[in-house]
Amino acid sequence: MDRSKSDVELLLDELAPGEKREHVRSVAPSGAEGRFWVVAQNGDTFGSVQWVNDDTRPSYLPQFPIIEMADLQTPILQVDLRESALGDFYRVSPHLYVFRSTIVDCIRELDANAIEFRRAEARGVGKGLEFCLVMIRREMDAIDINKTNLTLHYKKILPDREIYGKRVYYHPTGFCLRDDIPSNVHCFVEPYGGMLLLSNELMARLAATGVRGLHARHPTAGETGVTGMYL
Repeated sequence: MDRSKSDVELLLDELAPGEKREHVRSVAPSGAEGRFWVVAQNGDTFGSVQWVNDDTRPSYLPQFPIIEMADLQTPILQVDLRESALGDFYRVSPHLYVFRSTIVDCIRELDANAIEFRRAEARGVGKGLEFCLVMIRREMDAIDINKTNLTLHYKKILPDREIYGKRVYYHPTGFCLRDDIPSNVHCFVEPYGGMLLLSNELMARLAATGVRGLHARHPTAGETGVTGMYL
């Protein structure tokens, strides 16, 4: 894992401005790869959690220190119910989440370096519940390009200016992760789709503590049909 550039970054370096290229994998996935799940909010959880004093948001990038988590005002969350039970897992942005404290505790027990967090003040129907604003600090490109089809695009960002950005898109077949991710890593965000990935071990711990309101799918599920899990 100690490498200056990932395999995907090396592929991107081959592109000329404006070029779009398909990377075709050499091996199809079996569905047994890896120990990580793509995790998102369960669509059946309609409880609403809104961070209301978010005038300034922290950045996970050290080169853009807008404000540190420790310097934020206590996050205030307006918690409301719609049609069903309140969940424990809400996404604010690719690296920023609202978790119940039980999720934070589980992550800290297995992989404390993955996150920073601030205890929040919940209002509305969630008054008194222990929620946290959580920053996922670890971003990792661990894509196995031998088992992943990719669309690579060095696209023009602004139509009237010569400003380009490199983009990576996954096919419906999904993606595979390399098998050299350290065993002490249990939580990270992948950089191209902004997806949160949690390990088997962490998912088992969340299930055991009764966490609810999240859906986990295998990265290859679009092709292999590996059954996901709902908490």
